[in-house]
Amino acid sequence: MRKKNFVLLLLIGVAFAVKGQENDTRLLNLLDNVLGTTSGAGRTTSAAPQNPDSPTFSIINNTGFTIKNIFICQTNTENWGDNILNNPLYNGQTAIVMLNQPLAAVDRYNIRMVDVDGDRYSKYNVKIGEYSTIKMGIGDFEFEKSTTPP
Repeated sequence: MRKKNFVLLLLIGVAFAVKGQENDTRLLNLLDNVLGTTSGAGRTTSAAPQNPDSPTFSIINNTGFTIKNIFICQTNTENWGDNILNNPLYNGQTAIVMLNQPLAAVDRYNIRMVDVDGDRYSKYNVKIGEYSTIKMGIGDFEFEKSTTPP
């Protein structure tokens, strides 16, 4: 027990020493990696209502930041729709997404993730297959911020 308390204090000290915009999230990620808490990296979270007839795919957060919103829309629409993420998606976590349309009807989507700072990461015209895995990373960062959500 003393060893865990020491590690915890060490991690808190590291978190306060880290300069940047996401100290709380970095602390949570560090704590998860050491202590294996339920909130952290590598775990899977559901990002849509359960429907056994819906095709599913995975989105992996490799942005380095905590994601607060995920939006998915068909490529032929300009409306991103509602946020489908139920809980924050920490760096390294995977979200399981269930689509409303069968892949035979629609298989190309636009995907947007928004982190806790409001930065956006997007992929356009992504071909989705049953059980596909989509990795979203820093290369998907949108440099130009928009005043309109999302």
